[in-house]
Amino acid sequence: MNSAAYSIETRAPTVASIVFADDSLNVAGPSSLVTITFSEAVTGFTVGDISAPNGALSTFDGTGTTYTVTFTATATTEAASNSFQVGTGYVDAAGNSGSVGSSAYSIDTKAPSVASIVFADDSLNIAGPSSLVTVTFSEAVTGFTVGDISAPNGALSTFDGAGTTYTVTFTATCQYRSGQQQLPSWLWLR
Repeated sequence: MNSAAYSIETRAPTVASIVFADDSLNVAGPSSLVTITFSEAVTGFTVGDISAPNGALSTFDGTGTTYTVTFTATATTEAASNSFQVGTGYVDAAGNSGSVGSSAYSIDTKAPSVASIVFADDSLNIAGPSSLVTVTFSEAVTGFTVGDISAPNGALSTFDGAGTTYTVTFTATCQYRSGQQQLPSWLWLR
């Protein structure tokens, strides 16, 4: 009786993990190295097997079980739910085709902007030199302080707010004399 040894390998390779080095893509840091790890060594995996909406892929590298690619988010994009997908264009040593793998990521590369600056009283004079000013942003912001506001011809006080809406009291400080024209007051955000 003759016998022969043989092996059977029918388990398809899978994507074990997709890890973004920086998972908070924003204006200050729109790029991240992405590491893709497979359950076993694969061949035939290329950057063309990756789908990543709202961004571009570059610097693809790797062999065996680990590959890396740089993902750069598209500028001025707000997309909370994206799916980084690895397709099935790769095989293991036995020729078994791989399965799809994915990972979620979010993007906010759209900088906040000032939606409005509204003076409650825009006719300031000697009798009423103060006005509450409401500053509204296009989206919630952090780190905004009274020091971010420039008010020539005036003083600022009673600063408050959070998220998208902040208030400050503006008091005109110009000295007026009878018969002189009033100087305009401006408010700038830095």
